[in-house]
Amino acid sequence: MRVFAAALAALSFAACKTAAPEKKPDTAAPQATAAAAGGSCTGLDPKTVVATIDGAAITAADLDKEVGGKVKQEESDFLQKVYEMRRGALEGEIAKHLVEGEAKAKSIAPEMWMEAQVTVRAKDPSDEDVKKYFDAHPDQMQGRPFDQIKDPLKKYLGNEKKRDAMMGIIDELKKAHKVVVNLPAPAIPRVEVAATGPVRGPGSAPVTIIEFSDFQCPFCGKEIPVVEQVMKQYDGKVKLFFRHFPLSFHEHAQKAAEAAACARELGGDEKFWALHDKMFTDQQHLEIADLKSKAKDVGLDAGKFGACLDSGKEAEAVKADQKAGEAAGVNGTPAFFVNGQLISGAQPLDRFKEAIDRELKRD
Repeated sequence: MRVFAAALAALSFAACKTAAPEKKPDTAAPQATAAAAGGSCTGLDPKTVVATIDGAAITAADLDKEVGGKVKQEESDFLQKVYEMRRGALEGEIAKHLVEGEAKAKSIAPEMWMEAQVTVRAKDPSDEDVKKYFDAHPDQMQGRPFDQIKDPLKKYLGNEKKRDAMMGIIDELKKAHKVVVNLPAPAIPRVEVAATGPVRGPGSAPVTIIEFSDFQCPFCGKEIPVVEQVMKQYDGKVKLFFRHFPLSFHEHAQKAAEAAACARELGGDEKFWALHDKMFTDQQHLEIADLKSKAKDVGLDAGKFGACLDSGKEAEAVKADQKAGEAAGVNGTPAFFVNGQLISGAQPLDRFKEAIDRELKRD
């Protein structure tokens, strides 16, 4: 059953974390343990006196001013990690039972049944497929020539096809056997974050998503298709605000953020989102000259944009966004707050759907 077990492992949910060095390793803090037991590490009464110095009180409210956002993020991360472990185990159990049932009906071993199904669906990628992928993802090739990377890349793409095929098979079996998942979602603590900045979606939308992002962050770029799916599937029900969080180790992130802010000043939200898309589509070219070229491509006045970007007048606005993110506990990108509940890092669509559907049921 080892082969089949490995196949099931590919079906587990995985969180794509940011590579920001500011991110500290998760620790099993006492507060997190208390939260899992039914309490809340962020639930202290603000008036609670946690220490006194010569009779002068230090309260929980004083602590929250310093680390309130960070504590809530640690609690969110802990609760979400526990949930994902349980969800992954549940998905594995469901897949195991479904495949074993199909295999038993055919009187063959489960791994043999799955292998036969995958072989029919997942054809080996052609040399043309490999070259197409190579040309479309130059940043992932790290400067290596095609001939050097062709064989391992072909193997990688083949494994991806097999994984997608397995997931498709399991999804079909779930529908056929009317699988219902009742695992309760975690009660993620809410953080107050101002809904300000460029926005997409109607003001009347019941769900507000606030995104903190960095134009040079590869994880942010990879999350764009997921965000687009969210906006499409929940059209009219979600509004998305963008706030800047350029990471210090990304050389061009600060000026890219200022460029986006200049675009909004000169052309409103429409031009902001147009330049936003341009920069995320081509994250390898974010130097000053590149930013000015992109701004011209989206129809901004070259002279006015250049003057705005060169002056650095939007630097304070970007800094204000970053401070707001830090106060909310953001320490990496991308970070999303869905009605105040944190979704940290690049996450699959289902993670957003769970959070949004939960919020819609509350209204």
